[in-house]
Amino acid sequence: MKKKKYRSFTKARKFVRSLKLKNQKEWNEYCKSGKKPDDIPLHPDRVYPKEFTILGDWLGTGRISNQEKSKSWLSYDKASDACKKAGIKTQNEFEEASKNGTLPKGVPTHPEKTYKGKGWIDLGTFLGTGNKYNPKRKYWPYERSRDYVQKLKLKNEDEWREYCKSGKLPTEIPQNPAREYKKEWKDLGDWLGTGRISNQEKSKSFLPLIEAKILARKVAKELGIKTMKDWEVAYQSGKIPSTLPSSLFQVYAKRRRKM
Repeated sequence: MKKKKYRSFTKARKFVRSLKLKNQKEWNEYCKSGKKPDDIPLHPDRVYPKEFTILGDWLGTGRISNQEKSKSWLSYDKASDACKKAGIKTQNEFEEASKNGTLPKGVPTHPEKTYKGKGWIDLGTFLGTGNKYNPKRKYWPYERSRDYVQKLKLKNEDEWREYCKSGKLPTEIPQNPAREYKKEWKDLGDWLGTGRISNQEKSKSFLPLIEAKILARKVAKELGIKTMKDWEVAYQSGKIPSTLPSSLFQVYAKRRRKM
């Protein structure tokens, strides 16, 4: 059987990147569509073992797939040691490090799945504290917990986290109320009694980048906005739609880095 001839890795990758595919699923669908040229391989990792690195490089997205990430995970024991050395002692601290991307290199965000059948017992054992997360723990009703928390007069998320770490939080009140009170939960401002909406919660209502650019240009034209300072003044006076942030560059620069 005659061996297939493929384009060089550089030429093949250039062609694939021009397709603007975003992930493994879209690549698989494209390959099944019948549109893929015969000299572009279905499995580039096999055809170009020396040049191929990750699918994100092949597609031009820069993203690392979960399958590729899993190849770099530490063993259970090494991951456990890494967390202990990093001083991560509670579920709250682990979740925070996971969200912020500050977990030690090689430690998965969901160790209970990665190490299932490979040494996993519970998070307390993994972190070396013995504290176990119990999803069936009985907490006070939402109203009672919220009333208690509001009496503490905490002002923001940082103060809430510090209080949780202090060991003063009653065991009947969860450190992660959004997860435990899914039906009743509104936002942190309601939980603390400040009425403030956190930046993280506000950002959930912001438009995607392309739509935001279109609306921002329209608003700027209507209001005669020419500088970022003008924009911020208009935002403070309530003239900017709630689907746009007070700092366009800061918010959308972060989103582009994550893409």
